[in-house]
Amino acid sequence: MDTYLEEIERIRRKLNEVVKEYQGDLLHPNVLLLSQQLDRYIVTYHSKPLQ
Repeated sequence: MDTYLEEIERIRRKLNEVVKEYQGDLLHPNVLLLSQQLDRYIVTYHSKPLQ
């Protein structure tokens, strides 16, 4: 589980960098791609059974 949280945090930080790089353009393809990737990790994390 910690691996998922670490990856979520890594992608979140990268997403923030990319948003700044594109001056807050939330519709830029690179921003959307990272946002979707982050969404997938979050959904996967929340769908895992508690151990």
